[in-house]
Amino acid sequence: MAKRSGPLVAVVVSPSDPDAAERLLSEVRYQANITFNERVPNARDNVGNLILAVFNLIGLLLGACLVIGLTFGFMRRWIHWGRARGADDSPPLAGPPLIPPVSTDASVLFPVLRVKDQVPAKPRSRFSDPR
Repeated sequence: MAKRSGPLVAVVVSPSDPDAAERLLSEVRYQANITFNERVPNARDNVGNLILAVFNLIGLLLGACLVIGLTFGFMRRWIHWGRARGADDSPPLAGPPLIPPVSTDASVLFPVLRVKDQVPAKPRSRFSDPR
């Protein structure tokens, strides 16, 4: 006796009890389960999310640069303010100052070239006598 179910073939060779062989073959079943594994798109595949993430990173970096720049500027101004108020009673530093004092002298801020102070050189001509 034989039974086929899908790709399975069950065979009982010369059974002593045909009813028992038939019950045994009735228990053989094949049930096919086919699964297609498809790639499911997610949020990382969206180009719009990538653009938004790039702009978020740019904003974060600009904010960090702004905070660091303002902190540096305020620290310079605070150190200069402490020196201007007479920080003679403060302990001496172990070297030259880290930030030079800011000068308010106009000649340092705007250098001027005084043309009248210069002596004009005598013009030389190619045709003049070299003596």
